[in-house]
Amino acid sequence: HLLSADTKEERLEWCSKLNQTLNLIRAWGGMSSNQQ
Repeated sequence: HLLSADTKEERLEWCSKLNQTLNLIRAWGGMSSNQQ
């Protein structure tokens, strides 16, 4: 399995980290598109 979230807490923590990463990617994408 790619996702190893055995407990609800682990799954919530993983989702939180995933959301943070997606937000960073969106922020970088917005910055690069604004510079162009």
